[in-house]
Amino acid sequence: MSETVYLAGKLNSGEATIASFGDELEDRGHTILEKWYEKGVLPTPYLDNLHSSAPAAAAMIRAAYNADVFVLFAQDTIFGAAVELGVALASTAENPDKKLYLFKPSQAVRQSVFYSDTHIEVVDSLDVIRQADWF
Repeated sequence: MSETVYLAGKLNSGEATIASFGDELEDRGHTILEKWYEKGVLPTPYLDNLHSSAPAAAAMIRAAYNADVFVLFAQDTIFGAAVELGVALASTAENPDKKLYLFKPSQAVRQSVFYSDTHIEVVDSLDVIRQADWF
């Protein structure tokens, strides 16, 4: 079964990079929606560069909403990814079968109350995701 997937978070989780996990998913026949991590660094400050940041934000929001599977590589400073998580959670109203994973490789990661939402499966290793039926 092929799924559409969105990956959010920092580029390197310590266990794997988002890019390498995305490649692994694609090798298994899944489709990664919006490979933001391959597009290079957007110019900052974002509000002074709306020509690049606004379309990028819109694409990431669409992908987080529309993906069948959402994986958040959680770390302490994931400001943008926290928004993507909110979008993914909101989309479960229309897509109750959506799979959301919070990859939390360390207990030291600052937690959000939203990590406890019943739609999210918290995992401490990507191997847990690799063992899922859809994988």
